[in-house]
Amino acid sequence: MVAFAVKDAIEEIAPSQYWIEVVDLASVAQAKRTERFLKRSWDFALSHPGIALIFNRAIDSLFPLTHSRNLLRYLFPDFTRRGIEYIRDFRPDFVFATHFFCGTLAAMARERYSLPCKVVAFMTDPFVGHRMWIDNRLDFIVASNPIASSYLLKNGMPKEKIVTLSYPLRAQFAKGMTEEEKEKVRRMYGLGRDKLTLLFTSGEQGIGKTKDYIEAICHRNLPVNVIAVCGRNEKLHRFLSSLREDVNLRTNLIVLGYVEEMRALLAVADLSVSKASPTITFESLACGCPLIFTHWVCLNERGNLDFCLKEGVGFYAPDVCTFLTLLQRIMEERELLDRCRRNIERLRTTPVLEGIEKGSWRVARWIIEQLETPCATAGVVGCAT
Repeated sequence: MVAFAVKDAIEEIAPSQYWIEVVDLASVAQAKRTERFLKRSWDFALSHPGIALIFNRAIDSLFPLTHSRNLLRYLFPDFTRRGIEYIRDFRPDFVFATHFFCGTLAAMARERYSLPCKVVAFMTDPFVGHRMWIDNRLDFIVASNPIASSYLLKNGMPKEKIVTLSYPLRAQFAKGMTEEEKEKVRRMYGLGRDKLTLLFTSGEQGIGKTKDYIEAICHRNLPVNVIAVCGRNEKLHRFLSSLREDVNLRTNLIVLGYVEEMRALLAVADLSVSKASPTITFESLACGCPLIFTHWVCLNERGNLDFCLKEGVGFYAPDVCTFLTLLQRIMEERELLDRCRRNIERLRTTPVLEGIEKGSWRVARWIIEQLETPCATAGVVGCAT
């Protein structure tokens, strides 16, 4: 999402001036074994966050043995060889990497073949990252706020290589919605304004606690609107669709698959219910929607949860019982949500959220400034896995 947001912003600022490709580097480089491993391991982490946390802590504690360069060379030799060759053949003028492995591979390719390109990584973890982001051979690493910048500096990244900009959101989040537009969305999905509206998301894979929490709401027959975004999880979509047929009129359940227009859904939601991923955290805050976090995967996502709890813009409900108790309390004390919304507005005056709607444009303008000949046609590659 970060890579696509920046790409769209560059094309809007400087139309037809740059050739930009956003690629899944392991896929386009034909490193099939690594591609399968990375995607399966992330799905496993989503399903087993406790085990993922153990590996996360082990990798950080063993640094610099677990530097991304070492992991690439010894654990993913096919990705290392093919990824370097792909970047050599592409010969970009600028690499903007949204994954630590991709940034490191681009730096390795530049060194091996003396490529005249700049290599920049964007730490997609907004507050707490992990040490695999640390690579002194990058030209720069971009952090989305001073908290993330401090983390990088503390863990060994040279100060002169850290750039602090806003977190890039998709263009749709730069546009506000009028009450008329919101009412149109409510009518489209049959959302009663007399009911609390909860938006459940589980990322593109749709892996998480959505099933258990929504099932509990329906069995309790709570008078709320529930919008369930299932991503590409067809099994979850089928289950919730069948559940929808059994619920009575007090619980209004809307089941969706993969959606593009998250801004509209967040604009009409009273609560965003999700794991503590960076994208949904910032998209929710940009829309002024308080959050209920159901869980987190690895310490980097725990940082998102801790920040939101500290700032009073969200809640934590790690199990169904806690969630139902919290939801009942919110339904009875609507001042809780009003307080969260006021805290979100307060955050808009801080470096964390100030100008967040234009975050992708800020990053795009900085990239354009870094190109030696911004008026000439140049290749910009955004690497993501």
